[in-house]
Amino acid sequence: QKMRVTGYLFTVLLSLTVAATTSPIKYVIVLMLENRSFDHMLGFLKQLNSQIRGCLPNDEGCSNHINPSDPTSTQVTVDNTAVYSQADPSHSISGTTEQIFGTKTPAEGAVGNMDGFIQSYSTHNFGGDTEKGSSIMHCYAPEHVPAITNLSMEFGFFDGWFASVPGPTMVNRAYAASSTSHGMGTNDELTIAKGLPQKTMFRQLLEMGLDYRVYYQDIPSLLQFKDMRHRDARPRYHKYEQLLTDLKDGDMPDFTWIEPAYFSTSKQPATDQHPDHDVSLGDALIKEIYEALRASPIWKEAAFVITYDEHGGFYDHVV
Repeated sequence: QKMRVTGYLFTVLLSLTVAATTSPIKYVIVLMLENRSFDHMLGFLKQLNSQIRGCLPNDEGCSNHINPSDPTSTQVTVDNTAVYSQADPSHSISGTTEQIFGTKTPAEGAVGNMDGFIQSYSTHNFGGDTEKGSSIMHCYAPEHVPAITNLSMEFGFFDGWFASVPGPTMVNRAYAASSTSHGMGTNDELTIAKGLPQKTMFRQLLEMGLDYRVYYQDIPSLLQFKDMRHRDARPRYHKYEQLLTDLKDGDMPDFTWIEPAYFSTSKQPATDQHPDHDVSLGDALIKEIYEALRASPIWKEAAFVITYDEHGGFYDHVV
């Protein structure tokens, strides 16, 4: 039930070759969304199945002190009143450290108790206003994110989510695509502009005799790799609308990587679920891809993986 991003997709891809004669799966399709934790998105599924490692209001350890250094300070429990759009929490390494340990400078050997989310959110977004900062404890009611909820309950899902680095987006997306960030710990614009030099799983796919495509809505984050700017990569990028056509025709490669829209424009709202973007638009994207795949000739031979790059600063009770 626990799965780390690091090396995970390599394992999926290698299984395509190793199990080619025994597995019905011929196509792997991955949609990686942005910046949400398990408890925040799906923790209230525990109401439907007590074995799910979620977090409910009466569960031990499913609360935060407004001042983690004062155990007598007010505690706020999780609830299911999360709204679709809210302010972006800190998800830098220092911000995440504060969320995990209750301080940005934990003592050597300190054990994280996940008690610093309200303090981090209050300080980073609301000038220390703990009443507003307490909204970081809000999670989604299952009926408010119906696509991911129903797919989770009808199919398999993982209730242990771990980012490779307790920090930001591009670092964790680098790990997802190549099992390393090549030392990058922040969304370093200069490093990204120069291009990360390591081999990606996409290059490895080609070396294995398998093919891939990248479908994107606005800008592919995979362009942070030199590998993915190479001349043999360029023809494998396609706009998202082509995905729907290709699924309808059953014309799909061994591996598909889907990039949501990261920015809102007059023509395309953001669908990545990164705050402060509307989470319902990302849920609608999940629904659209699933329904297109379900109607596709490849349905019985495909695995559709929906995942997130990192927690985005949202509350979770698991260290």
